[in-house]
Amino acid sequence: SEWWTVLTFHFAHANIFHLLCNSWCLLLMLMGGRCGWRRLTVSYIIATLCVFLTARHGITAGFSGVLFALIGINIGMGNSVNLKRLLPLIFSIALSFIFIARVAVVMHIVSCISGFMAAWLFRSYVELKKDWRRLNGLR
Repeated sequence: SEWWTVLTFHFAHANIFHLLCNSWCLLLMLMGGRCGWRRLTVSYIIATLCVFLTARHGITAGFSGVLFALIGINIGMGNSVNLKRLLPLIFSIALSFIFIARVAVVMHIVSCISGFMAAWLFRSYVELKKDWRRLNGLR
């Protein structure tokens, strides 16, 4: 495999339905204000690492691992979860899992949990830094 596929496999999709589902989910997150360039970049890195930890063989394609990491980050950052906004996202993900053969379920779950853990660690670091500054009389 070529070296550049390490960075680009998220943009390859199994078929047009796969691409449309991933695009729809990303659009929902962008429109809902749940996704900025920092969170998207962190999600991309997390999902890439999760693929290499969980996908031992076979072809991996699609952006859904990044989306699952992004969902985990949003939950981990304590963003309120609005079920009304999540239903179209959950529906799109469910359709993808039903109609796309050989979905890497473990990678999706690991990406979501990893995104949550990364956000939780970040929040803990920020809170610890604030406490340290307050205890030392700094602003």
